[in-house]
Amino acid sequence: MKKYSLYFLPLVIIVMTSSILSDNGKAGKTGSPGELTCRDCHGDFAANAAGGSIAISNTGMTNWQYVPGQTYPITVTIARTGMSLFGLGVECLTATNTNAGTFIITNTASTQLKSATVSGVNRVNVVHQLNGGASSNSKAFTFNWTAPAAGTGTVKFYFAGIAGNNDGNESGDYVYNSMQTATELQCSAPATPVQLKVLLQTTAELALKRIQSLQFLRPPVMSGERILQVPPSTDKPEM
Repeated sequence: MKKYSLYFLPLVIIVMTSSILSDNGKAGKTGSPGELTCRDCHGDFAANAAGGSIAISNTGMTNWQYVPGQTYPITVTIARTGMSLFGLGVECLTATNTNAGTFIITNTASTQLKSATVSGVNRVNVVHQLNGGASSNSKAFTFNWTAPAAGTGTVKFYFAGIAGNNDGNESGDYVYNSMQTATELQCSAPATPVQLKVLLQTTAELALKRIQSLQFLRPPVMSGERILQVPPSTDKPEM
């Protein structure tokens, strides 16, 4: 039995190592509908405990209004003083909880794409790489997001993060999560030929009335100016 144990020892080590690596950057832990958060494993403290934070920001999206098909840099920052390893999970979902838009990894050393099937939908997540969140006190994860097609409407970013103590296990870590809504920027439809005709006709009528009103105005009387009153003629025209 001992001999067999020795034979299988390398295999056991490989399996254990693979399991540990796969635990880094889990998809489906963002707190979105139908999901838990990272507290499913890192559960020593209440979610969003005082002393730490998580925040999301973007570049180029005013008031979180997206233009369909446009690509935006997105940054999620997790912070807690004294922590040295940070984790991330982000999803973007439509009103029906399907994937909204497309994530693009811009820093492969820190982030990667993974997916999890939730309620029959394969949800794509941006998650951290192994040790990709190593940083003192805070970590900013940045990636790109291409907005979905026109007509998608309001979408929601669900994101969760871990502020970890880097002790090699899941104890003593803090979990933070939140959500950000993004709305589709509505552009006015171009005017139809009929609308343009009405607009031009109305503008022309207003301009004509303005010209007619000016005909009854005389220049203002300047200081010292005398106005000559010319009486109407009483002569009859010669036949």
